[in-house]
Amino acid sequence: MNHRRNTSRRPRGSRSETRGRRAKRAAQALAAGAAIAAGTQAYADPYRYNNPPAGQPGHFDWPVDGGVGSWLDITLHPGSQPGQAGGPASFEQWVYPGGGGYGAVAGIAGVTSLQVTGAMLRPTDSGELVPDGSSFSDLGYSVLYGDSLLPEGLPTYLGLRFNGPEWHYGWIGVYRIGLELEAFAWAYESDPGMALDAGGLYPEPPTPEPGTLSMLALGAVAVAARRQQRAGL
Repeated sequence: MNHRRNTSRRPRGSRSETRGRRAKRAAQALAAGAAIAAGTQAYADPYRYNNPPAGQPGHFDWPVDGGVGSWLDITLHPGSQPGQAGGPASFEQWVYPGGGGYGAVAGIAGVTSLQVTGAMLRPTDSGELVPDGSSFSDLGYSVLYGDSLLPEGLPTYLGLRFNGPEWHYGWIGVYRIGLELEAFAWAYESDPGMALDAGGLYPEPPTPEPGTLSMLALGAVAVAARRQQRAGL
């Protein structure tokens, strides 16, 4: 199924018509974000957040050490990230430096998952569609005992999906620095089942942010899922 959008130009209407369309579009986007969090079907567009560089105001620092996980919710602005147990569109990164060391990113079983090749996170190039036919897993290793599919120090993208309750697709733009991943941007498609381009220059969603309506109860589920996964390592 071809998910690419029709980019042909449409005739422009009057200014009042244009304002009306913009107002309607904003209202639909707000309703779509609320519907994703509330668990109903929604139709809207892809949205993107850019993470300010490290050291600048509003930067969200995702990398962590010592096995203490940090959460990134792809429906939230960098300055609004809780950094702890996530909602229905959250992904956790943790690093174990001992025993050769490895880094991993995980979602919530049955709710969020990442594109992988085997057990390893699959790098997705800018402009590639997400999804691209790769397998999805709620756990993927960025580095496993020295090996990684992700280039070090170069931008790449992690394709992902979350269930709201239908599958929505998105990505996280990352740099791998040793065992850790630094996130420079993230995006999601609010239309269920619709693909989006990795690295696409999409707008930020209108306020209030869809992520603020996340199902907070899933935080407890996330913590339990992480503990179970680590116990099996």
